[in-house]
Amino acid sequence: MATIKELALKRSDIFYVDPHVLKVKPGWNARNADDPENREHILALARSIAQVGVQEALTVYRDANEIWLSDGHCRLAATFYAIDTLKADIKSIPVKTEGREANEADHVFSQILRNAGKPLTPYEAGTVYKRLVGYGWTVADIALKSGKSKASVDAALDLQGAPLQVQKLVASGKVSATLASETLKKEGAAKATATLNNAVDAATQKGKARATKADIGEAPVTKLTATGKLARIREIIDECGEVDDSLIKDGGFEGCQTIYLLMDDYKELLRLLGL
Repeated sequence: MATIKELALKRSDIFYVDPHVLKVKPGWNARNADDPENREHILALARSIAQVGVQEALTVYRDANEIWLSDGHCRLAATFYAIDTLKADIKSIPVKTEGREANEADHVFSQILRNAGKPLTPYEAGTVYKRLVGYGWTVADIALKSGKSKASVDAALDLQGAPLQVQKLVASGKVSATLASETLKKEGAAKATATLNNAVDAATQKGKARATKADIGEAPVTKLTATGKLARIREIIDECGEVDDSLIKDGGFEGCQTIYLLMDDYKELLRLLGL
């Protein structure tokens, strides 16, 4: 019976190296280090790696006699956490090399193609797209090779030039990349920031984790302090009207002091009282 090596149409060797010899280019990793989900993802990987080691090979390439990481930044960070914090006795990790024909743009693009464990967020993907545009790639090129739509690539690129606050809203998942892009194009950077912040506030008060188009333009309810609530309750009571005396007598309520509220005031009073 033929061996796997004899049957293989293409060879892809796996090597085991000391993780400390791998080099990482500053700013290369598209992952958002401030994203809580990414931090939790690395911690979960670290716990697994401490028990069974690195199961999926990292992708590397050689340059100037150094081994540079192309894909697998989370696995490498998790490995170091497992070694330094969880005291795992890890001496080597599996790596595979990029093809000899791969160029710098291919190394960048590998972050899109190989992040199946935890896909990049639209904002993170946008950082990769931006580098590829710098290498001369068009939006059509990126969409075709990544399997994404041109609209999604455009939206991700729009975020790269968005105000920091808008970027944070998208990175946190409170606003989708598409909604942020549409709002930026429609209102401009300065106004879009306020619009999206208001939409997030409105969505939060409805118990929603993410703002949608329905929340755009909807003013959030002002959050009052306890003193502010009491003052507003007094305003509502002061504005209440009294029922006509004749109605009281006709209704059999003679001797009672009765007031009436407009329905909107009644609802607000219930909300302020927490009823």
